[in-house]
Amino acid sequence: MASEEMAPEEVDELILRIAQERDLGALKKIHHHFMPKLMAYMLRTLDDQVSAKEASTEAMTRIWKEASVFRRSGKDGLAWIFTIARDVRLEATGRRKRPHYASGDEVVRAGSNFEIVQCDRSAADHRKAVKSYREDEAEILRMSYCEDMSISNIAATLNMSLETVRSRVRVACKKLL
Repeated sequence: MASEEMAPEEVDELILRIAQERDLGALKKIHHHFMPKLMAYMLRTLDDQVSAKEASTEAMTRIWKEASVFRRSGKDGLAWIFTIARDVRLEATGRRKRPHYASGDEVVRAGSNFEIVQCDRSAADHRKAVKSYREDEAEILRMSYCEDMSISNIAATLNMSLETVRSRVRVACKKLL
C-alpha cells in the first residue's frame, strides 16, 4: 500500500522539529513515510534484504542525529533525506564516504529521490516521464545519478552555475512525481 505523498514544506517542518525539539513524533512520521522508499532504493543496489534493511535503518538514524545541520533556507528536506540515504548506500557498497550533510552540494542533491521514484513507477510511466525531459535535464540527471558526479563537478563539466544545475535537477525530479 503506497503512502500518501508528503508536501515538501511538511518534510522541512518535520526535520526542523526533530532538530529543534528532538520530536519523536516527527521522526515517526518521517519513518512511516520514507522507510518504504528507502528500502526500495537500498534493495536496488545492495545484495539482500537484510543489508537493505540495515542501510535503511542507518539512514533513519542519521536523519535523527544530523537533523541539527539541516537548514530550511532554500534547502529541500526531501533532497536532504535522500542524500543521507545515498551516502549510506555508497558506504554500504564501499564506494565512498561523506560524513557530513550540511554543505550545499550534498544537501541539494536529490539523486536518491530520482531512483526511489523510478522504483515506485511502472516502466511505462517512467519512460513517459523521462521523454518529457529537456535534453539538458536528462544529461544532468544521468551525470548525477548514473555517474555519481557531484553538483559542482557537473556544473564545471557543463560550464553552468551551481544554481542552474540545482534548479534543473529539481525541475526534472518534480516531473517524475
